[in-house]
Amino acid sequence: MLKSVLSRLFSGRPRTPSRKASGTPSRAPTGASIESAIREFNALNLTGARAIAEQIVRDNPQHHQAWNLLGAIALALEDMGTAVSHFERAIALCPAEADYLSNCGEAFRRAGRFDDAREYCRAALDIDPRHASAHQHLALVLAALGEIEEAYIAYQSALAIRPDSMSARSGLLRLLCHRPGVDPAAIFAEHCRWDEIHARSLAPQALPRASRADPQRRLRVGYISADFYRHAIAYFIEPLLAHHDRGEFEVFCYHNNRKADDVTQRLRAHVPHWRDIVALSDEAVARQVSQDGIDILVDLSGHTAGNRLRVFAQKPAPAQVTYVGYLNTTGLRCMDFRITDAYADPPGISDALHTERLLRMPHSQWCYRPPAGTPDINTSPASTRGVVTFGSLHNLVKLNRSVIELWARLLLRQPDSELLIGGVPAEQSSGRLREQFAALGVDAARLQLIGRSDFDEYWRLYHRIDIILDAFPYNGATTTCESLWMGVPVVTLAGSYAAARSGASLLTSAGLSDLIADSPEQYVNIAAALASDVPRLARLRATLRAAMQQSPLMDEASHARAFEVVLRSMIRGETGART
Repeated sequence: MLKSVLSRLFSGRPRTPSRKASGTPSRAPTGASIESAIREFNALNLTGARAIAEQIVRDNPQHHQAWNLLGAIALALEDMGTAVSHFERAIALCPAEADYLSNCGEAFRRAGRFDDAREYCRAALDIDPRHASAHQHLALVLAALGEIEEAYIAYQSALAIRPDSMSARSGLLRLLCHRPGVDPAAIFAEHCRWDEIHARSLAPQALPRASRADPQRRLRVGYISADFYRHAIAYFIEPLLAHHDRGEFEVFCYHNNRKADDVTQRLRAHVPHWRDIVALSDEAVARQVSQDGIDILVDLSGHTAGNRLRVFAQKPAPAQVTYVGYLNTTGLRCMDFRITDAYADPPGISDALHTERLLRMPHSQWCYRPPAGTPDINTSPASTRGVVTFGSLHNLVKLNRSVIELWARLLLRQPDSELLIGGVPAEQSSGRLREQFAALGVDAARLQLIGRSDFDEYWRLYHRIDIILDAFPYNGATTTCESLWMGVPVVTLAGSYAAARSGASLLTSAGLSDLIADSPEQYVNIAAALASDVPRLARLRATLRAAMQQSPLMDEASHARAFEVVLRSMIRGETGART
């Protein structure tokens, strides 16, 4: 992950100011000094690169290249405040250098300051309209603001300039899954194109592997993820790591992130073998997997940030499977399986849209462990206020025009209701949402738009919501589990492929299949009927958490046993892994 991120932030060569640059040219102490810093940076030796760059700016505070490099290092280390400060210093010294503006935009994006991020990215493009990284950074910002069509155009622009950009193409794939009206076959074709451009040249290597003579032996399973920390994926993977049968499976985790926290430490305690791979090349990771004798290698990222799909392209393990982190095909011919369930992927519906063979869990692909410190359930807000509050705590990328139009129809049908939308990141976004609903006849006074929240504030938002409205075509997953845990029912619209059916999968497992709609009209009808039944809302509020605890969604031991049966079937050859 780190190398792909850094390649977007810094070109890997000493920069000279563009011809439009103004200000006093920097006086480099020696050409070798900045070149040495860049070499260390590209070798992922961030400590060495920072030491050299800091010495350069001590000797010459006007050296804008060194300040830019220090910003990139801080960004890689997740120190957003320092990154912004260093990038702004570079910009002050060389204000017309598109690289510096683009990098600062990315730092602002990761800090959650999206309006600033957009301004800097567009300033970079004003200077250099063919700056691929600025287009890509802008696409990420626009997606975070819910401006999906504009983000799509930005990704297309980035790829037109740099068609070999893996991260930009993966970003486009993620966006296509959220974009309404896109033919699933076209999405599948784009995933296969990623494999064709970025993976197929990595022919599977003749790496030493563990003997497969005895399929009943103790198996070695490896999980690769950049999200072994306080991240949504951790809520679904911890039950599995905690309950693996140690006599039957020897577990390895390959962590592709420098970020670590209390969740990382807890996950690490569950497994006997932990590998930090963020500083390793794809080839080095593949060799490590092979040396570890991994029988089954599990991808938990798909095309999300920090993926290591090019490791899988080298086929370092006899069986390779993608699971839960990305609700679509990877497109890789070397990925043998995707684990799912019959509710998210009904047999015969989406099998042809995968390069992988779909293996379905008997009940649910999901098993959720809520984070520690969540609040108790409160009384139904509608019971005390007399007004039903619909809610959404999705990322704005999921709130496309079709979603907003359908929610507006619901609000007009239920004139005494309100809508709370959490995680609205900027004043400009708030204004855009109010304008969209106003154009559809919904008074802005009926909207409660809440900004970014810390952990405690976020969970308390559920105390203000009676009914969660799921987004489409990309349903919620973590937010749906959170809602049910907090006693808040969810109404979902089921689509035709996994990302559009995660709501159907989760609600079926929770015993709430009557809240699954098959059409927009039915979605409105179900939500309106539920809003009109305040006694049922009160009953659900009081019983959902206990019902969830008794459901397959939180039966950790049974989930682990079922998952292990699926894993062992791969080695027995019952499912036909490709070698």
